[in-house]
Amino acid sequence: MLGIIILLMLASLFLPNWAKTSQDNISTAVQTAFSLSVNKAGTETSHARYHLAVGMLLVAGLAGFSISQFKNRLLQMKIGFGITLSIAITLVFLMMGANEGEALVDPKIAGTNYKTGFYLMFIALFSNIISNRLIRKDEHLVRSMDRIR
Repeated sequence: MLGIIILLMLASLFLPNWAKTSQDNISTAVQTAFSLSVNKAGTETSHARYHLAVGMLLVAGLAGFSISQFKNRLLQMKIGFGITLSIAITLVFLMMGANEGEALVDPKIAGTNYKTGFYLMFIALFSNIISNRLIRKDEHLVRSMDRIR
């Protein structure tokens, strides 16, 4: 499960996570982990979104570190909490960027579309919940075997 989180976060880095097109198809906005690109009547502006990329890389790095700590399940559970917190913070920043992009392209019309990168973050969050549950189950099994001895 932790390996899946790494793959999902790396895929989220390069896939768009939000987009909006104005009703008249003149203005568009697309947000990725690195930038928010707004195209208004042929003029394109770009706003940096490196904090999203850093958040996604942090989650991938924590998941990789957690895999290497397989002998210390308590540390793995703490890292799992850190992964959950990092994904949540990254999602908040992603939605704040989507609100900013919403205001730049036809703000009176609702027409926002969350893309693949956004949904991959939720799949990673769900995978982290499952991995934490499995780590906790394994720790409980090990502790019950210590009682038998």
